[in-house]
Amino acid sequence: MSKTGQVSLTVLLAAILISGVPVSLDAQDRRGAELVVTAKNGNIFQGELVAVKADSLLLIDHATGRDVSVALVDVSVIRVARESKALTGLLIGFVPGAVGGAVWGAHAGDEDMAELAAVFGGLFVGGIAGLVGLAAGLGLGLDTVVPYGDLPEAEGAAFLVKLDRHARAPGVHVPKSAGPAAGGTTPAPAPVARGWTRFRLVWMPAYSGGAGGDHFEEGAVPFRFTESLPPGEAGPYSSTHYWAMPARSAFSLSRFSLGYQWSRRFGVEVEFSAASKDTIEHLADLRFTSTVDGLAYWAVFGADEITRSASVLAGLTYRALVPTDLQPHAVEAAVAAGPAWLDTSIPSFLEDPRTVERKVTWTARVRISYDYHFSRALAMGVFGEFRRLRADIPAYAMTEDLDFQEINNTDNYVFRLTEVTLPARKIDMGGFAFGLRFGFGF
Repeated sequence: MSKTGQVSLTVLLAAILISGVPVSLDAQDRRGAELVVTAKNGNIFQGELVAVKADSLLLIDHATGRDVSVALVDVSVIRVARESKALTGLLIGFVPGAVGGAVWGAHAGDEDMAELAAVFGGLFVGGIAGLVGLAAGLGLGLDTVVPYGDLPEAEGAAFLVKLDRHARAPGVHVPKSAGPAAGGTTPAPAPVARGWTRFRLVWMPAYSGGAGGDHFEEGAVPFRFTESLPPGEAGPYSSTHYWAMPARSAFSLSRFSLGYQWSRRFGVEVEFSAASKDTIEHLADLRFTSTVDGLAYWAVFGADEITRSASVLAGLTYRALVPTDLQPHAVEAAVAAGPAWLDTSIPSFLEDPRTVERKVTWTARVRISYDYHFSRALAMGVFGEFRRLRADIPAYAMTEDLDFQEINNTDNYVFRLTEVTLPARKIDMGGFAFGLRFGFGF
């Protein structure tokens, strides 16, 4: 089956799977939040929140079907109970992840391995996305416990305003005034920040896009012999063929950021990243006709070139969605720029790597992320970003002792100390990336 057929089959299977994912229907009647209210005398009231009144909570007791009114002055703890969404989160994460992984695997693999690559790609990416969805589903199903009786008056009032939005009949609650203001108006109390930690340390393992192994560049490179030879024998010559095949390490575990929130929405961060490792495989077909014996000889030259980068970026963050007591989700946009240190070398089995180029350049990135806050200190989420990082690699020469075989008689060969000059080029080490976020606040 062709790769196009693999993609079509994958999309069809995905559509069948997605059709089986349960979704909520807007046509259903609005339901209030499920509350478990503990009174100061130890009594427990459980039911659906119908309305938040000025001095009481109105619930429906599922056991009796009757309305229950709980005076706010008697409330000690309010627990917002939620149903587990682990299975839904797992499916929502796994299905699109499996589709994308299968499409990626089918295109990244060889033609004869497209089916197997699609299966393993779908399982691998789908498994990671499914775990993210599972974690998000578990997080969405966690109960929120608020010690209402111990909250200061301003925080308690702000909490009731938020709780009112989750009632079957929202908008009933009218906040108590904080006293008459100039002009005779009585403004409602301003919402109180939850007090999230100022500092955040975030680890971001990621998958990066880049050139695949099936991409290559063609051309020709010059070569010559550096040992003492008769006149005309040393060259230079031109290769018959030359290929440069770039590939990028797909996964990175070395991406960390330290952030500081100076307000609820704005912050700054410093990011350290050692994410990029670009490899270029050089391969050349070297042929020459000897002036000594008039015979044609042939050899293959090959070398791997590795460029690594490490960068430190500083930038700004903006939270479009801010986490609150009853809303643990956060959506953040960020921009950053800074220096990047590049090191290009040629590895060797018998000797230390040979350094080709070391330089410092500039890199920049934009990122959008989603985080679910399990508590004030712990959060988990996902992110996507685009990074600009380009490198200029200069032309350089490599010398190897090559075995040249006679083209018409492979039993006849000569050893020559051969210098091959590889061309200058530009490599793009940036591009799109996406991954997970694990945050710790302090």
